[in-house]
Amino acid sequence: MDRYSQIAGKAPEATLVFDKGNISEDAMENLAVSDVHFVTALSSNRLVEVLQTPQDQFRDIPSMPGTKAFSTDVTLWGKHCQVVVAYTESFFTQQLSGVTQHMVKCQNKLFDLQKRLATWHNGKARGKKLTLKGVQREIKKILAPQFMNSLFKVEVLQKQGLPELNYSLDHSKLQELTEHRLGKTILLSAVSEKDGKFVEIGQELRGKKKGAPRVS
Repeated sequence: MDRYSQIAGKAPEATLVFDKGNISEDAMENLAVSDVHFVTALSSNRLVEVLQTPQDQFRDIPSMPGTKAFSTDVTLWGKHCQVVVAYTESFFTQQLSGVTQHMVKCQNKLFDLQKRLATWHNGKARGKKLTLKGVQREIKKILAPQFMNSLFKVEVLQKQGLPELNYSLDHSKLQELTEHRLGKTILLSAVSEKDGKFVEIGQELRGKKKGAPRVS
């Protein structure tokens, strides 16, 4: 805010643009109180309900082929804001590719862990036995990549003093992810709906995400 004030002064037409990594509750409350115009990308975790909007409510953006958008008003940090959810086919395919790669790696690692545990139950293993807590820690590490913890159903049981692993892919969660999260970017603006800057700055923020497989 200090840097913004030094550069913009009291110019009413000035707009503060920043990415979601710069957002904190205190910072946003200060922005709301100061009545500064701003545009930012917003984490989907803050407005999960907006991502549930049906695709038929998204409109094509003629100047941006392959992109659709949905707009609504919300109140955050006590300030009236406009939210635009942009869906881009190229961003969707990039993210889906990243998620698929992570699923393959996680499945392979879970399968290997399951086989290792099976050797103990078959009496063929050597060395230090795996403990229940140790297996749980290893699973947590395996499923650390984004979305993997929710996409895999994992059950660790204790049988005959030894841990046993069962797992499966949660297809309903995968469908929910592809329908409501992937390919979407949330833009939040305190700029007037009639201000063309929002469209221009929104395009700039989208450009920063090009090629990134991660969404949050």
